[in-house]
Amino acid sequence: MKPLLTVPIVTHEPKQIEDQLRSKVQGVEAYEIWLDHLKRKYLKPEIIAELVKSWKRITDKKLICVLKSKREKGKYTDGCRGRADLLLAAAQSGAHYLDIGFLTSKQQIERLRNGKGNAKLIISWHNFLKTPSRKILEEKIQQMKVLGADVIKIATMVKTLQDNENLLQLAMELTVDKKAHIIIGMGQLGVLTRVFAKQFGNELNFVTLESQTAPGQLTLNQMLTFEEVLHS
Repeated sequence: MKPLLTVPIVTHEPKQIEDQLRSKVQGVEAYEIWLDHLKRKYLKPEIIAELVKSWKRITDKKLICVLKSKREKGKYTDGCRGRADLLLAAAQSGAHYLDIGFLTSKQQIERLRNGKGNAKLIISWHNFLKTPSRKILEEKIQQMKVLGADVIKIATMVKTLQDNENLLQLAMELTVDKKAHIIIGMGQLGVLTRVFAKQFGNELNFVTLESQTAPGQLTLNQMLTFEEVLHS
């Protein structure tokens, strides 16, 4: 399956999100909306529920709602329960994916798993400094499986070709296991994991229209060019 080309939207105001959703950029298949970057006044379950409903009326693209804590390089500060409440509201209004960090409490992840309805639960783990050993990565993946992730997301900083090989092996194992996943290498050497996202079996492939949200992220046009070359 070809990964969905996904554009992150990082902004403080819902109107700016709506403007981008209305832009109908050719090639975009999904939008990842960083809820934690919205102004605090919008971070209430009833408001998020109405916002997601309005976003779905604007676009037929897949919507991924992500809410990161400061420990995960995000901006949300009110704790695990608050994040789960907001993501549950997004799910109940029709969000297609929910992305919650691996560092979230097991109790709140269980709440999300039980209340998400048709949304897919992404449990994500990032290491912005390095790619750990295969053993550590495999342990993280096993823990995510136990937590009930529909999609396992691992994103690590790649510093050597061996790091890329380790990530590829993980992706291949998950593919054989028929477990949905997103395995990303950050940094310049990690670009390979983005160019060959389909070969990695990734569910989503994140691209940018303007500024990067992760080191080594490709633009939409770059990725479309790579896809055309690889297809030919």
